[in-house]
Amino acid sequence: MPIEPKAVYAGERFLIVDFRAPAQFEQIRTPDWAQRVADSSAPGTLVRMGMTKAGNWMVQSVLVPVELTDDPAEAAMVANAIQDRIEREGEYLPIYKQTVTGVG
Repeated sequence: MPIEPKAVYAGERFLIVDFRAPAQFEQIRTPDWAQRVADSSAPGTLVRMGMTKAGNWMVQSVLVPVELTDDPAEAAMVANAIQDRIEREGEYLPIYKQTVTGVG
């Protein structure tokens, strides 16, 4: 289910759409499977995932390239689609299964 972005702000090359505070995670990085989901949804986007203490991955933020859009509202819509797809389908995504298990 899409969640409301906490903030959308401009970086040099990206509009950054924050969903959750970095402080709530043990680590933040981009698993390969999550980046593949972002690339297949909107090429050029980057996704930052946070791992909770329980070991679950959640989307922390999505970076939308200004070449794709320079409109914050549109960037939020793109980011929401990526966030929802990753968190709703998670391990059931065929792209995830190929990366983690080699089955797909």
